Amino acid sequence: MFRLRALIVATVFVAPLSAQLDPLGFVTPGAYDLSNGALESVADLLPEFPRAHAAWLDPDVNAELVLTQDSFVELVFVREDADRKHAIGHFTHSAGGAVLDRQLDFPDLSLADKGKLNPGDAVTLRDAAGDVRLFPAGTRLGFFLAAHGAKHPFIKKWDPLTATLPYGDPAANGAVGDGVFSTLDAHNPEMAGGESDRARHAALIEVPGLLPGGKPTFVLGFEAVDRREAHADHDFNDVIAIVRLNAVDTDDILTLDDGDADGDKLDQSEDAFPTDAQRGSVLRVPGHGLRLMGLDEEYPDAGDGDMNDTVLGWAARLVLDATGDVKEIVFDAHLLARGSQNDHQLGLHFPGLPGGTNGSVSVERFAGSASAPLESAPAMTVAQLISNGRRLETLLPSSASALPVLPGLSGVNTSDGSVEAFAASSRLHIEFNSPVSLDALGAPPWDLYWLVDTPQGLADVHRPGFDAFGDRPAGLPTEAGASAFLDDEGWPWLMELPRQQRFAREGQPVEALYPKFFKWALDKGASAPDWPAKLRANKGSQHASAYLLARDFTLADDLP
Repeated sequence: MFRLRALIVATVFVAPLSAQLDPLGFVTPGAYDLSNGALESVADLLPEFPRAHAAWLDPDVNAELVLTQDSFVELVFVREDADRKHAIGHFTHSAGGAVLDRQLDFPDLSLADKGKLNPGDAVTLRDAAGDVRLFPAGTRLGFFLAAHGAKHPFIKKWDPLTATLPYGDPAANGAVGDGVFSTLDAHNPEMAGGESDRARHAALIEVPGLLPGGKPTFVLGFEAVDRREAHADHDFNDVIAIVRLNAVDTDDILTLDDGDADGDKLDQSEDAFPTDAQRGSVLRVPGHGLRLMGLDEEYPDAGDGDMNDTVLGWAARLVLDATGDVKEIVFDAHLLARGSQNDHQLGLHFPGLPGGTNGSVSVERFAGSASAPLESAPAMTVAQLISNGRRLETLLPSSASALPVLPGLSGVNTSDGSVEAFAASSRLHIEFNSPVSLDALGAPPWDLYWLVDTPQGLADVHRPGFDAFGDRPAGLPTEAGASAFLDDEGWPWLMELPRQQRFAREGQPVEALYPKFFKWALDKGASAPDWPAKLRANKGSQHASAYLLARDFTLADDLP
């Protein structure tokens, strides 16, 4: 039995209320009262980022329920993310995973403000005739999620007598709507592509005493994004329900209980590395997806304002120990577009890295082609990084080589709505010998900068507020303090683009997409702070996700 330190130490739910069945879904509204901190306790178990839980991904842990007694089974709705209209059901299967039968339990997980479910609403699992089902001992019970399935014909026209979801074929499950994901990894779409390491979509944790009556209760959480990447946040709480039944074999199921296997004094339920005392959790910035950064290369002169001479997407993962200090850094950079024929060099500066720190620094890269081979930069130590001014200059040595301009074009991925090339990608992995204070190190992306050609030589161009390097070519402007790298009108040359993950096409200045940007820039941020929220998406913009390609990095490929 796999054990987790107790977060919920007492019965927090009251007895069921009188049943009022909803004939559309056999739902008992208000079956359980989830007040008195119950929802918060479950949220602690399957939280939103920043924590990632490798325990849920352990191949020796499963989410399969094998009944040891005849049992009625109850499914209690807890939460569903952002009213995405997922659907959830159950199935039985053989020891080999063959689906024997299946039924829909919650056809639409929309929340109460849309006239549907409230936390605490419940169903008792039923058979094809709609009768409450007594599952015999030995039944192998699983659950499935149809992502955004409430609007899909397979769910809207569900026939209990001829239902086919989930399929036994992973590829078929991937082809239905936004994907059908089950508690059996072997059924999930990633298996069709041989990606067993990404096929886990369900977390099942036994929580003794969660519901009244003394029966076994389990928290069931789903991750509802295919391949658990791109927009996935890996928190397994896109849908959360509670499963209640009579008796079950729990040998391979996580159980919420006292225990600290690695002795790091971190609750196992919060420990992404339950057998590694030096690693405790993963902080992901941003929580999912990418943040974008646009460059105007005309420095120090005013440019055209479209901020797409390079468009970079980045994401960072910080592996923290039990005290919150940083043991590892994984930084991914994706060159999405290059609206220029000039070359640029991407570097990363860690101004807060404490002196005397040591460890290893490794970089891997892929050029912007589906067939591009993996390139590895020469390894270095953290001490060497510090001696080099705390600068890493090999993240992307050449934007021109990483994302070549096609013949007849003036740039890459900026001229129209089509994808001309996949993003070039780079991964930095730093592992410290001893953890480093997060406060001292600072927040990602630290001081991410580009080197651009100027008449004076290569100029380091940073985001506003970061000082220029002291060894830059003579004749360039002095850049220091709050006004560093802002022109006379308050415009930056390098800036973080808004959270919608969109960037401008060629000839479309930022203010065409975001009409309040110019006022914000002119006042140096004193007014129009909401400018990123006012997007005119029809004014010539691209979305970053169109250009991303999964890359087979070897660095930190086992991190959640």
